[in-house]
Order: sequence, then C-alpha cells, then structure tokens
Amino acid sequence: MMPPDASRKRRKSWIIWLSVAAVILVLCCGCGAGISYLVYRSLEFERDRASESTQEYLDALREQRFDKAYDLMCDRNKNRDGQTEQEFIAEQQASPKLRNYDVQGVALSGGNDADFTVKVRQELDNGTSRTERIPVVTDGDDLRPCP
Repeated sequence: MMPPDASRKRRKSWIIWLSVAAVILVLCCGCGAGISYLVYRSLEFERDRASESTQEYLDALREQRFDKAYDLMCDRNKNRDGQTEQEFIAEQQASPKLRNYDVQGVALSGGNDADFTVKVRQELDNGTSRTERIPVVTDGDDLRPCP
C-alpha cells in the first residue's frame, strides 16, 4: 500500500496535466476558429471584388462606353482571338444593347481557369433577357471579367 502523500501527489500531477492539456486544446480551437474566420472574410472580400469588377464592366457596356469595357476585360480575352479594341467595339455596336442587369450570385469557380463565376441576368434593348455566367480571373493585382 502507498503512503497517502504519494497518491495525493499522483492525483495532483494528473490534475495539472489535464489542466495543461485542456488549456492547449482551448488555445488550438480558438486559433483554428480565428484562422477560419480570417479565411472566410478574405474570401468574402475577393468575392465582392469579383462582383464589383463585373458590374463595372457591365456598366460600361450599358453606357455604351465600349473602349472602357474592352480595357476592363481580362487580357486572356483580348488575346484569345487577337480581337482588337476596334473589332470589339464594332461587335458590341452590332449586338443588342444592354439595358439593365442584375447580379444573381458569385461563386468560387470549379475550373475553366477562373477564380470566380458571376451569374448575371441581363435585359437587352430588343426585349429579350439572358442569364450569363461570367468568369472572373486574377490579372496582376486586379480581378477582371472574361466574358
């Protein structure tokens, strides 16, 4: 049989170790929650930027400022078919004009080399409407639509 002081010391050491383990667990969970929140806020910020860049592009189309719309597009689109600014403007002038639009959502892209996809419902001057998913890519420090 152990002396009473030895079992009391052993119980105290278990309590100390369990307390230390509990503190470490709380700190880890707290840090994990904090990091998760920061990642979430960062993603929301980027999602807002993707929406804003797409709206800026669509505003330029609606205002028939096609040169500005061309400048706002991603470089990949400009180089895809070698479409010059003049060709883009001529294409836009020959197409039905954008009268109004509504951003219906922004999602992380699951592929196609885009960072986000912005879902937009567009109303055209010929009375039709269409829903389009516009890819948005990182272009330097900017997010740019690639319609």
